[in-house]
Amino acid sequence: MKDALALALVHFLWQGALLAFVAAVLMRVARGSAPARYAIGVATLCAMAAAPAVTTAWFIHTDPATVVTTQRA
Repeated sequence: MKDALALALVHFLWQGALLAFVAAVLMRVARGSAPARYAIGVATLCAMAAAPAVTTAWFIHTDPATVVTTQRA
């Protein structure tokens, strides 16, 4: 469980950066509409909040042989 959480937090670095980039592009496109920018921002924050939980669940339910982890001796 703790390995899955640790990996999820590491993966959140690129997931959060990707979500932020997509949000920035969408906000640039919707620059004339404040409600659209607000909706994009809220949706992005919700996705960022959910990403670590979803990734942790995925790592927990994935076959451990397919997940790259370090084995302690």
